[in-house]
Amino acid sequence: MCWTGFFRWNLFDPAPLFDFPLPCMSTSARLIEVLKTVAETDEVERNLDLPLYDSQVLDSMKTVELIVAISEEFGVDISPAEFEREKWATPRLIIADLESRIAG
Repeated sequence: MCWTGFFRWNLFDPAPLFDFPLPCMSTSARLIEVLKTVAETDEVERNLDLPLYDSQVLDSMKTVELIVAISEEFGVDISPAEFEREKWATPRLIIADLESRIAG
């Protein structure tokens, strides 16, 4: 479950009380943040169809970094042996692949 905390306002006390859930970022938004960090460019957020390998945003080393970062952020283990470059050709395709892995 993904919640950042619980929050409620009390009219008699200006300090907020934590009481109801505040939603966190979506899986796709979190993945884009991870991808921006690894790729070192915001272009992956602006263009979800950016050809990551053809435009040299990702290479083999950055792909390994991304696999490790995804494992740390989402708890999803991706073996380099099961990695398919075609399934990760664009940010949109990486999102779809990760969401299908999370869904099981």
